[in-house]
Amino acid sequence: MENHNINKLTVPITPEQIRKADLDLATIKSLNMYAEANGFVVVLTGGYATEALCGGNITRPHGDVDIHILIDDLHDSRQIFSSIEEKIVFSETTKWKTHKQTDTKSEYREDDESKSFFDRRRLEIVLYTKENTTWYVPALLIDSQGERINVQVVEINDLLAQKIHKLYLLKDGVDTSKERHTDDRDIYDLKRLLNSPNADVEKILGILAETRVQVEAEGSKVDQARKEFDYVSKQYK
Repeated sequence: MENHNINKLTVPITPEQIRKADLDLATIKSLNMYAEANGFVVVLTGGYATEALCGGNITRPHGDVDIHILIDDLHDSRQIFSSIEEKIVFSETTKWKTHKQTDTKSEYREDDESKSFFDRRRLEIVLYTKENTTWYVPALLIDSQGERINVQVVEINDLLAQKIHKLYLLKDGVDTSKERHTDDRDIYDLKRLLNSPNADVEKILGILAETRVQVEAEGSKVDQARKEFDYVSKQYK
């Protein structure tokens, strides 16, 4: 793997990808309104969370929208998914189809064979109870017309722990039936987040040790957390 310099790294975004991002942001806004009306909380993770934590402007193409919705009781999950599909997902101009669904997770994909896979919209919604979730913080996203959308996002150090662990696991290659190859989008997001004044190495290590890492051999989870952080931060410096 080659090293990447954030000052030289660019991820071009086309007018069509900007339009796609605007549609994604409109969906996020609709889900926010639905959640507020029902006493839930929408929390963004993934690439759009990075954009929100780094100023709010859309700076690169996005493949999907990753949403956590915090609810009171998971026993209501089927009813909630049905309501979201009726009021939001299947009422949009985008022709969505359900790709996979469990009691607490639903994945939707744009049903348009004329587009390549990465040009189609994708939406993933996962339900959690409010008391069983990671720390989240307020932020904002800005669409191409300048509209500011208030959002809640995964806290930056938790998001960094997720990204570092994922990049570490992909160090020996990737099963493309389950995961895409790491590309400049991942490195771009990682560097932007690490350069943030709110990034805290000790907090990242603590989150890695507590929730992400598995001990590979003799040693503690703290040691493994440091190993993963050092590998990724040096590999992609």
